[in-house]
Amino acid sequence: MMVLLLLSCSDGPVEAPAPTVDPVVALTRLSLDLRGVRPTLDEYAAVGDDRSALEPVVDDWMADPRFGLRYADLMAPVYRTPVTETDIEEFTYTLDDPTRFLEGMGAEPLRILARIAQEDLPWTELVTGDWTMVTEVMAESYPTDYPESATGWQLAHYTDDRPAAGVLSTNGLWWRYSSTLANANRGRANAVSRILLCRDYLDQQIEGDRDLNLLDEEAVANALATSDACVTCHASLDPMAAVFWGFYNHFGFSPTEQTHYHPERERLWAEYTGVGPAYQGQPVDGLADLGRAIARDPRYAECAVKRTFEQLLQRPATLDDTATLTEHRQAFLEGGLTVRALVRAVVTSPDYLTPPTDDPAASPWKLVTPWQYAAQVEDLTGFRFAVGGYDLFNTDTFGVRGLAGDVGADFSSRSGVEPTATMALVMERVAEAAAWYAVDQPDQNLITEVPVDAVPSEADAIAQLEALHLRVLGQQGDTEDVARTWALWQQLHALSGSPRDAWAGVLAYLMRHPGFVVY
Repeated sequence: MMVLLLLSCSDGPVEAPAPTVDPVVALTRLSLDLRGVRPTLDEYAAVGDDRSALEPVVDDWMADPRFGLRYADLMAPVYRTPVTETDIEEFTYTLDDPTRFLEGMGAEPLRILARIAQEDLPWTELVTGDWTMVTEVMAESYPTDYPESATGWQLAHYTDDRPAAGVLSTNGLWWRYSSTLANANRGRANAVSRILLCRDYLDQQIEGDRDLNLLDEEAVANALATSDACVTCHASLDPMAAVFWGFYNHFGFSPTEQTHYHPERERLWAEYTGVGPAYQGQPVDGLADLGRAIARDPRYAECAVKRTFEQLLQRPATLDDTATLTEHRQAFLEGGLTVRALVRAVVTSPDYLTPPTDDPAASPWKLVTPWQYAAQVEDLTGFRFAVGGYDLFNTDTFGVRGLAGDVGADFSSRSGVEPTATMALVMERVAEAAAWYAVDQPDQNLITEVPVDAVPSEADAIAQLEALHLRVLGQQGDTEDVARTWALWQQLHALSGSPRDAWAGVLAYLMRHPGFVVY
């Protein structure tokens, strides 16, 4: 289904690619997964047919300044924080640009991830660090020491007496995962458990008392403490939930309520649930202590391994993967719990390039994320899909991210992986705009073998098209496909009389090709 739908958007029949460990395919996959862009022609040439040359490339590309953001993009479906459609009134927050404020808030946890990955910091920093990442727009309302006169994403520290617990102390996480009084932060505790420990309480089967009146608060409270069906979850969930009362908001749309931490509310658990802060049966002294307890939990490292494995392979881990995950966990531990050590272990393992193919749910071919798609289009053509300064692949309010592939879908459940008709339409329009933009740039670096405004000889055209097929699609040696593209160029030239128009049409075709979005 994935490839067939994309094929319907191309201009000719193209066979679905077969699983392979060809160095060109491997290099393409590594580049898209580690940097978000495609290899250059020089990088393809440097590796050639030598598979042993791939491993040094992994370390080089993890040192690339795009690696951290790519890892954050990889984890976005797990965190599910990039949501910019929410109730916010400009006059209440006195913001000049509420869209960018919300965009930044949703990206805050992921930017922390990006810095940890980029700077090779230990994974424990994620839940123990005393810093966050903030933009100048967020700093208008955030209580932080954001550098004066700075712009863009900068390292900063909260100044409202909140405990230092890394991502657990961020506005971005708790804006996304809010809580009602009745819920008493249980949803927040489950978000932490799902994201960091790979245990989602909502996935557990519950055989509850059907006669329990859920509107009777006293009866519900009694059931949570005495019913076996309830205690199974709440015995560990409620003590962790008790830690997050400092983030509880009495007034949901008050700027001070939502953007500031409230130390004076930390003991509200005594009034509303009677269950004190603890983690796995051991009392914890507030949020910072919870972060340290999570960092010591073996499940924390195991979950990081599982999440990274699943997101890189775009399939759920199964019991058959137990031995492999154990090896990756060992590499993670021996590497100082750094993202690079973990990612290196995954992308150099056989599963990464040759996953099982007998299970339709475990396809070896992956679909690019909206971030990857936008990054490779910009890298190839210089074009960024933006209107009024808004990156349309990075905002829900004005953009097309949802149409191009929902970042809220977790690949471990295989949801959000199948392309849709609207995704194909978005990519078609972007491909057309990017192609025209590319051929109009005096410093464009795609049409390099022939003059863009002259009719080439067939031999020169074929050489140029072979280079384009490799650069844009990671496709080498497919003479039939190149011949079809040359025939397309000739047809477009006959219709328009302009070599430049014909090259723009060819580029648009290649960026609508299945090989551009499935890798």
